Amino acid sequence: MKCTVDTAQFVEMITDALCTAGTDDTLPMLVGVYLHCPDDQDVLVATSTDRYAMAQTSIPRDGALPPLFLDSDSLNAVLDALPTGAHLSVPLEITTTDDDTVTFRQTEADIRTRRQVQITVGRGHVHREGFADKFAELLQPERDADAELDWAAIDPRWLAKVSNVAQGREKPVFITFNGPTKGVVITVGDNYRAVIMPVQRDRQDVPVFPFTTEAKAA
Repeated sequence: MKCTVDTAQFVEMITDALCTAGTDDTLPMLVGVYLHCPDDQDVLVATSTDRYAMAQTSIPRDGALPPLFLDSDSLNAVLDALPTGAHLSVPLEITTTDDDTVTFRQTEADIRTRRQVQITVGRGHVHREGFADKFAELLQPERDADAELDWAAIDPRWLAKVSNVAQGREKPVFITFNGPTKGVVITVGDNYRAVIMPVQRDRQDVPVFPFTTEAKAA
């Protein structure tokens, strides 16, 4: 199977997805990025998680690929092999074969340069049927109807990862609270969404600043 995408968009998508990929070698199924092509949209979707934060982003595609998981080392090798500058405008062709390999190929259209980039990596883990649906479910957590929705405690390490993505894309961050025990949804632009699991805290632990309206009235 074969899929063609914009190289610059692919680099941004994979770079951002790797921010929330796992790093624990004892959980190899999380140390990488899951790629799939939904049937109802002409996009290539990248999803990653380290158990505490999960993110999903997508780019337009032409063609299709089977669901596959590529480890972080392989993806970093692909990013290192791809060009920079003006060469990012050359389309990237991604091909999968029956022997579980994935080839990334970029051929310069200008015959004067005769420039070609090609790298082949192993597919790695093949995920179970419905894995993409599970990701979609986790990325849209249900709100806690009985809880206050105006706050949640977030580990700054995971918040920083998503913040770096927003800074790189030069987009504002939209935050949706679903209750103190539900995932905090963070959206950047129209094709990046992350969910960060909150740190367990009680309402009484929420700091009260001395310059609030209530404090002045007292």
